[in-house]
Amino acid sequence: MSTSSSPTLLEDRFRALLRVLPAYYRQEREEEMVDTFLSDHEPLDEEAELGRPRPREVAGVLVLAVRTRLAGPGAPARYVAYGRAARLVGLLGVALFAASTAVNLLADAALLLGGSAEDKHLVLDAFLGRSPDGSADALSTALALMVVVLPLGWIAAAIALGTGHRRRAAAFCAVAALPTFVHLGRSAVEGFGPSVAQSAAVALVVLVLGSVAAAFHPGAPRAEISGLAGEWITAACVLVLLATAVTGRLILGFDDGGHGWVFLVGGAACLTLRARARRRPPEAPKSAGSPAVRTPRTHMAAHDPALPAALAVLGLPVVVMCLDMVTYYTSISGFPVAGIITGVARALAVALLEAVLLVVAARALRREPRMRNSAPTAPASATRPGA
Repeated sequence: MSTSSSPTLLEDRFRALLRVLPAYYRQEREEEMVDTFLSDHEPLDEEAELGRPRPREVAGVLVLAVRTRLAGPGAPARYVAYGRAARLVGLLGVALFAASTAVNLLADAALLLGGSAEDKHLVLDAFLGRSPDGSADALSTALALMVVVLPLGWIAAAIALGTGHRRRAAAFCAVAALPTFVHLGRSAVEGFGPSVAQSAAVALVVLVLGSVAAAFHPGAPRAEISGLAGEWITAACVLVLLATAVTGRLILGFDDGGHGWVFLVGGAACLTLRARARRRPPEAPKSAGSPAVRTPRTHMAAHDPALPAALAVLGLPVVVMCLDMVTYYTSISGFPVAGIITGVARALAVALLEAVLLVVAARALRREPRMRNSAPTAPASATRPGA
């Protein structure tokens, strides 16, 4: 085997590919993976020795790199925190979009049931894709109905995550995100580039969709996902509904400005809980005679770095939205001064909170070890490349 003699060019290329894996995993499994890889290519003739890894092998290593960096229990603490943060980004993002979809539907239903004739006409025109002159073609109607119906996938995804159906949740998220990409493509075809706020909104959708697709892999612990979903999907949905009602948008509908209020309340709550947790005295160690039973942590503790990290990631597009909306407000002549002051205050508060969360998350993650302190065990997410 060439791993014990002079390495071939094929082996060197495969080892270079394995560098995308985290160091802790390469240290434990690199030689085994190289031996398995070369055995799949035997017998090695001169042409094979000068070859490259197959596309399915490259894809397998890349998938494994994602799973081992967004790992579950058994991996080094830092990568466990990365995995929990990524899963929390997906959970909170899905909850945000699910609750905003519910608010939009409630607002439209309220207008249809109790609004004026003009309001009812506007809502129906939006549902059917009718132009101001009352005309509508089949394509416009189909796109309008898609914008109304497909976002219900966020609600279905929240339910699927809460019940532990990961693949189903990813499929629902992909369906719910379709209107965003269709609208973006249609604007590009018509020659209208997206605004900064629209680009940030698209980035938020992509971020949540990617987190659900990548972080909820088969190696992610089911108990942790169920615990996080039970805690945070409900809390985030209630937070969105409350923030929407407080800002007076229950009837007007949920817009990008509501995301800023949600982020402010959630980030402030996170920092408050962490400050309280740091002031608490440490727990007394267990007596020597008590059995040391370790159970997997399924809840999100206040000192866990995953929560501020997830909020900091979600906050980046929210900051862009708030700043762009302030620019839009100031460009409108006659816009109420109170609205401009509120928008500026919200944008500054969101930007300041985002900076604090980034610092807190970076410091907390830096304190987490990158290598295991105990005997190595392969994470549950480990799979053979190309399998």
